[in-house]
Amino acid sequence: MNSSTRAALKRSLLSAVVFSFFPACAFAQTAQTAPNAQLPTIEVTGVPTTQEAVYQTPSAVSTVGEGEIDTFGSEKLDNVLRSLPGVFTRDSPNQPGTSVNIRGFEGSGRVTMMIDGVRQNFRFTGHEAQGFLYVDQQLLAGIDVQRGTVIGTGGTGSLAGTANFRTLGVDDILRPGRNFGALNSTTFGTNGTGFMNIIAAAARVSPNVAFAGAFGFRNSHLYKNGAGVIVPFAGEQELTSGLFKLDLAPTEHSTLKFGYVKYDNLFSANSYLQNLQADTFTIKYAYKPANDLIDFKFNVNANNVDMRYLRGLNAFATASNRRIKDRGLGFDTSNVSRFLLGDIHVRSQTGVEYFADQFVTTNGGVNPTADSSVLGIFNQTTFTRGMFDLTAGLRYDHYNIQGAGEVLVPGPFLPAGPFNIDRDVGRLNPKVTLAARVTPWFQPFVTYSESMRSPNSFEMFVGGTHPGTPGNSGTSYIPNPTLEPEIQKGVEIGANFVRDGLFTTGDAFRMKTVFFNKNVSNYIVYCSTASGLPAPGPAAFNYFCNVPGNSRVNGVELQASYDAGYVFAGVSYTYLNNNLPAQTPGFGASQYMPDHNLVVTLGGRFLDKRLTAGLRAYFVSGADDPSYSATAQRPGYELLDLFAEYTVRPGWTVSTTLINAFDKTYTPLLGTPPSSSCVSFIPGGCPPSPDSGRGRTLLVTSKIQF
Repeated sequence: MNSSTRAALKRSLLSAVVFSFFPACAFAQTAQTAPNAQLPTIEVTGVPTTQEAVYQTPSAVSTVGEGEIDTFGSEKLDNVLRSLPGVFTRDSPNQPGTSVNIRGFEGSGRVTMMIDGVRQNFRFTGHEAQGFLYVDQQLLAGIDVQRGTVIGTGGTGSLAGTANFRTLGVDDILRPGRNFGALNSTTFGTNGTGFMNIIAAAARVSPNVAFAGAFGFRNSHLYKNGAGVIVPFAGEQELTSGLFKLDLAPTEHSTLKFGYVKYDNLFSANSYLQNLQADTFTIKYAYKPANDLIDFKFNVNANNVDMRYLRGLNAFATASNRRIKDRGLGFDTSNVSRFLLGDIHVRSQTGVEYFADQFVTTNGGVNPTADSSVLGIFNQTTFTRGMFDLTAGLRYDHYNIQGAGEVLVPGPFLPAGPFNIDRDVGRLNPKVTLAARVTPWFQPFVTYSESMRSPNSFEMFVGGTHPGTPGNSGTSYIPNPTLEPEIQKGVEIGANFVRDGLFTTGDAFRMKTVFFNKNVSNYIVYCSTASGLPAPGPAAFNYFCNVPGNSRVNGVELQASYDAGYVFAGVSYTYLNNNLPAQTPGFGASQYMPDHNLVVTLGGRFLDKRLTAGLRAYFVSGADDPSYSATAQRPGYELLDLFAEYTVRPGWTVSTTLINAFDKTYTPLLGTPPSSSCVSFIPGGCPPSPDSGRGRTLLVTSKIQF
């Protein structure tokens, strides 16, 4: 840890002590407590973790639970995330990682991706999304997504939102009312899906001690598309994973939780056989006495990722000993105070978060060795009076980037020779929301917010040369230390609808709609001296740069559900008008979501609700994508999945999912062409990549909780 990072950590630790208790100290003498304030329960990450809380929260939030992940995400998490409004993913047939796209913003930290609230900032510059999260979906208990500016924990440095992947805990493994138990889930699949298995156990030794552990394994193979063509190097992986959780209650009013999540995968991607290992560590302390002014949390966390290129898969692949390591370490702390100011109910959360990444590369190509850190100090206070809620949020975001290297040929930004860069930038980002509970079933809201995303070290310090073809020396890349942070400003207008007994006694209807309009200044994209700046030599130089002026994104999001017990339905719809500048394929990846994305789920419950069966249909329009074609859209498609689950006895279910039931041939929007599809330099060149969408695939799962 360098001196600048240590200094920032000391400053943030001091800030944590001061700011986390500030509301309690400031109002302790003047405020009355408000034990019955009617506000939804929200996790420290700022995102509700239940469907009911989603429709009680006046912001663009969504969540999916373990059941939906088991049904639609066993093969890959992309279909689960793509069923959420405003959310898409980079679908790479070779990559087992997940890259979340929110409202057209993807990669490079524009969306903060977390495991149990811990950032996983691993990224690399290549023919892919610039940032993947690696977690075994078999270990997940849920995924929580917040779109737009996030004031609370996880929001520092996030431009478009957060996605938190929650792993299994004690209560997810134990059956209700039991103190000891185990879980086993085994899945077999056709079309290369292979075998997946998870074994988990948990015990509540006493009211003050509980623990859980799990081990997962997966072995998948090549799959075919809808035309029966094998997609090269797609879907192959050999994954082992695991976790351990220890929950303690040292006192009546405090908890201390330890967590560890392991990921180890062997797969083929980006023209190489790769091994990727990731370790996530959490220590979470909470203190909540019988005092509404104190609800204190302090978390220390780390996330370490180690990627190795083991063997090249074609003649381009000459960096078989490449290694990229990311050592991430951070903490977050917050305090929530609840009190009365006259007849106004107040909920105030104040906190600090800090996270530092140390990237070390060996034979990294264009990927540099560098350090970076983000620091956020925030307050978010909700004032409730009658039917109105006014939430005022303000956060100070700060980032530091440090790196050193050598420029072999002078470029537009740095002379030839060694360089050393240490850069700090900070900014205040506000967020204000006004919501009104007009009726018990109708709550409109409006939000103005700003957010900042710092350039990351891979953008600022990219360098080196891309391998060339015979007779071509390759393409040079240069650092750009002048990069400015991206700034987003905009509004959201939405409403929650919550209605029970809509058509029959006992049914439930829920709906959330959001319109958003966002302007982004200093958007960062690929640039080249060949298309603007004068080249200092015969070759063009490539780098990242800020786009002048504002780039706009606007659209509409809708999510709704209806459940009458014997029948249920769900709808998710997104319209997106994306005017972001094109990202050049091969130096990052295209980020253009479809213009329209509609997902419809229909189902019923039979045999005294022991059998659940239904369908999920995906209607994906084309996407205007300048990086794909100046005149044509990426084509859309329609898909159908079928699902069923039968409860053999309490604690034992057998389920099946049929993916792409009509065996359609398609390439997913935001789909990366399969890499290494042939050996390079063969006479006549490589044949075109096949459509990479998975063909008809049947999954059968047996899940038992003992």
